[in-house]
Amino acid sequence: MPRYFFNVYHGEPSMDGEGEELPDKHAAWNEATRTAGSILCDLDGRFQPGQEWKLEVTNERGVPIYAIYIRADQSNDPSAN
Repeated sequence: MPRYFFNVYHGEPSMDGEGEELPDKHAAWNEATRTAGSILCDLDGRFQPGQEWKLEVTNERGVPIYAIYIRADQSNDPSAN
């Protein structure tokens, strides 16, 4: 079974050194969405405007398969206050 790695980039990169054996890339996508949701919940207000967050899924050779990006922007419109 192929092994997929789930690397997180937010401030200091967190590289997945173990990975997870999954049947195929579709199962890796499902795991990526569950993992991203769980991690974002755990940020609990620490994710601020101007920051970016990324979860990248790679295969056994380190080739990126998927990436989930989250970016927070703040409006510059004065009426938004």
